[in-house]
Amino acid sequence: MDKLILKSKLNDKQQEVIFKIANSDQHTDWLYYDDSETDENKKSTPEARGRKYMILNDVEDKELQSVLNEIQKDLFELNNLDKSKFKLIQTREPGLYPIILSCIYHVDGLPNHGIHTHKDWRGPNDEMQVRFNYLVKKSEEGGEPVVNRRIIDLEEKDGMVLFASEWIHKGMPTKGNKMRILLSLGYLVENEYAQKLEKRFNYGKI
Repeated sequence: MDKLILKSKLNDKQQEVIFKIANSDQHTDWLYYDDSETDENKKSTPEARGRKYMILNDVEDKELQSVLNEIQKDLFELNNLDKSKFKLIQTREPGLYPIILSCIYHVDGLPNHGIHTHKDWRGPNDEMQVRFNYLVKKSEEGGEPVVNRRIIDLEEKDGMVLFASEWIHKGMPTKGNKMRILLSLGYLVENEYAQKLEKRFNYGKI
């Protein structure tokens, strides 16, 4: 059985490019979850404060898109995955997420819940949603991914597999001034292959 940790990792250049996006003010496509947000569609919820995410599929940044292509190439080649069985999620729909940059951070005066325990949705034809998550930057404390109620100890640049529609998962709250930054690539995977793959990764049991 394979562990959840991937054989593919971010390299220094990939980490730098994604980190720069996470800390840039030039992008207006962030969705925020805290009380500083006044838009009714983006306001804080009890389940998710001190959190922001951005969909990266269509960000007009040639360097970023080149890096995302490199990461996906390594993902399939180094982890022995059949690319033909995977369909990249292209648009945000209820319970389905494309390539996203997900950040958890501490906000003074707000309860920080991290990311609440949940499952994401299957695809429109009942395909499993499988995500590959790379830790770009650790927070000073907290921010760890939790899968099936077990904390996953990821180091910076490490990646992990998550059967997001099948396994319950969450992100721990953070402390300190550093954001936890996670790159998450989402795919719909035909079920016969996905079931074999889930068995290979031991059904998320740590």
